[in-house]
Amino acid sequence: MFLRRVKAALAICSVLFLAVGVIGAQKQANMDQDSAAIKQSVAAWEDAWNHHDAHATAMRYVEDGDFSSTTAVDSHGWKDFPAQMALVETAQREAKQRLILCDLNWTRLDNLRFALAQFFDHPASHHRLAKISKVRIDFAPGFRSTAILFVGWLAAQLNWQIDEVKSSGELQFTGPSGRHIDVEVREHDGEPVHELRLTSGDVEFRVTYANCGDLLEVSRVQAEKRMPQLMPAGKNDPVDLISAELSRGGPHHVYLNALNCVRQLM
Repeated sequence: MFLRRVKAALAICSVLFLAVGVIGAQKQANMDQDSAAIKQSVAAWEDAWNHHDAHATAMRYVEDGDFSSTTAVDSHGWKDFPAQMALVETAQREAKQRLILCDLNWTRLDNLRFALAQFFDHPASHHRLAKISKVRIDFAPGFRSTAILFVGWLAAQLNWQIDEVKSSGELQFTGPSGRHIDVEVREHDGEPVHELRLTSGDVEFRVTYANCGDLLEVSRVQAEKRMPQLMPAGKNDPVDLISAELSRGGPHHVYLNALNCVRQLM
């Protein structure tokens, strides 16, 4: 009697192990199929993107999808900015806005923008914004578009309009009150954008890289008196830039506003 029970138990265990093995094999097969499908979809997207086919790129996104794809580009190396941005924007429209663009050329300006903006945090300094008359930006070779994006940010935030392009390095804007703002962008060796100078009345606001290279030195200069302080500079490493972008969500409206202000200068 005891042996019968043991045999019956062993038979049941064998059936269970067989069933588990079959289910495991089916799950593995399904996972392999899913993995192959994902790889095929990614390969198709990359092929469409590399062939500058905006329509084919957009077709990789379904209308009822429950996610958005963040596509990182770095526009500082673009040879034909209007054409390459048009490709991205066409793909974004056809993907029903499920493709979120993040430009690492914009991300590398984050700490510089924060450093300059902090001068005007207090309401008592807001009147200085309407008195800005001159801006100077020094940028590294190959990073002119980065400097122009910074100019676009200022123009979008302060409602400046392009008045005249005197040369590739000299621009003139007009503020809401009709005041002219002269903007100079200069190429020098250093960080992508390594110095900013903004003149408002008798005060000059400066943001530049400290000698250590990983900090920003910000200062307000008035009557030859300079009061410097240090702030984080951020990194120009692609991994750090992408990590900063992935920590955010949603479309970058400030970037798009800045881009639209200086699109013709890129």
